[in-house]
Amino acid sequence: MRRKATVAIVATALLAVTGCATTAPEAAVDSITIALSADPSGLDPQLVQDGNALAVYGNISETLVFRADDGELVEGLALSWENIDDTTWQFALRPDVEFSNGEPFDAEAVVHSIERIIDPEFATQQSGWLGSLSGAEAVDDLTVNITTSEADPRVPSRMALITIVPPVASEEEGFGSAPVGTGPYVLDSWTRGGDAVLSVNDGYWGDAPEIQSITFRPVTDATVRLASLESGELDLVSGLLPEQIDQAPQVVQSRGLEFPTIILDTRDGAFADVRVRQAANYAVDKQALLDGLYGGYGSIASCQMIGPDVFGFNPELEAYDYDPEKAKELLAEAGQPAPKVTFIGDATNRWLKDAELVQSVASYLTEVGFEVDVQLLDFGAFLDELLAPENTAETPREDLYFIGHGNDSADADVTYTAFYASTGIDSSASNPEMDAMIEAGRSELDADARESTYQEIAEIGCDEANFIFLLNLDNTYGLSETLDWAPRVDGQILVKTMSLK
Repeated sequence: MRRKATVAIVATALLAVTGCATTAPEAAVDSITIALSADPSGLDPQLVQDGNALAVYGNISETLVFRADDGELVEGLALSWENIDDTTWQFALRPDVEFSNGEPFDAEAVVHSIERIIDPEFATQQSGWLGSLSGAEAVDDLTVNITTSEADPRVPSRMALITIVPPVASEEEGFGSAPVGTGPYVLDSWTRGGDAVLSVNDGYWGDAPEIQSITFRPVTDATVRLASLESGELDLVSGLLPEQIDQAPQVVQSRGLEFPTIILDTRDGAFADVRVRQAANYAVDKQALLDGLYGGYGSIASCQMIGPDVFGFNPELEAYDYDPEKAKELLAEAGQPAPKVTFIGDATNRWLKDAELVQSVASYLTEVGFEVDVQLLDFGAFLDELLAPENTAETPREDLYFIGHGNDSADADVTYTAFYASTGIDSSASNPEMDAMIEAGRSELDADARESTYQEIAEIGCDEANFIFLLNLDNTYGLSETLDWAPRVDGQILVKTMSLK
């Protein structure tokens, strides 16, 4: 297993100015502008699973449980929680909290939020976070029981992902464009394709943030993002390209959770043969991709879609070597020296250099004999293909799909439920043994036993080569000279943790 490249935090020191008034406009004293890589697909915090949307609504809405920078679960809208029986977790809620529209935050709001997101007709994209959640019941105004269909040790960590929404406002037709929350900021305006503007929530229950106003602006072109950062039009740019690092006023980095990965259809077609799947893994030079596309800012994935920050990571696994001759041998053994495959990717740069990555992987596959039809789709069509309801053993998806996966739950269950289980929303696997292990791990209350189960699942997934395992990317951000911020491993952009120099 290759070791993660050590990347130092890079910073450009501010010039000391003595005896001079600032030349920055007054609005910049307490306002910042943050670039998004694309327009949010929506702002309903319980519906969409989109990093650009999360950047916006993550500053408006909150969860019962927060996750500290070190990954520890800490108090959020709930002050404490306990497992009172195998299928019930009780949460004591924070008093004197209101949603920004005046609705009370109480047990009924939590009950509504749980019932809303688990309702099949609501069709949330966040289904991988739900697990066995089955309902909720108010004990009193500030106590709520959250129930599961089976023992579920992950309920507290699920509550660090599931947003609490106001019962009245969330049922209104325009909630997906005008969310209301309990967080430090409120949404002033949002124009699809344009800016989302937030201002401080004067009634926020927590410490008042220093920055008073935020503008989130979709800027899809990386060159334009950098130029706007250099000119002072932008204060924060995520997904900074490696070749841009020396040009940004400041650069901050952290280990990331993002795993660009290729899903293989194990149910049908060429990749139904494990030898062909293994050949695809041997065919790709992961180190060359890391260095050439990402400037070395990351590490090679160790044959799994999670890293050491996630519970269930298997430290014993190693990446497939780059061995094109071995790949050709396996294709010959499988009787498929020139498999014809269709490769679906995103054309909109939703993920850092995703289209370039797809083309590079396709080139490596071609070199060992694959005939690859690359189809780069706009994001809507890409999601329609990836999340198609007919994705079953009887009606499988195309041969290969690109996906950028980041497990911000810090627990392997989310990854394995979505990608490894036969019924997973992003899965093309069909392995009853693995399905049973995923179910067992989800309901195992003993932490050591759970960890062992997940590590075994990772080993099976590696041997079965259900994916082309690629990379684990660092989080890299460009900052203006005046912004002070330390990024989080989970990639959340929490403006309340920022300040201005």
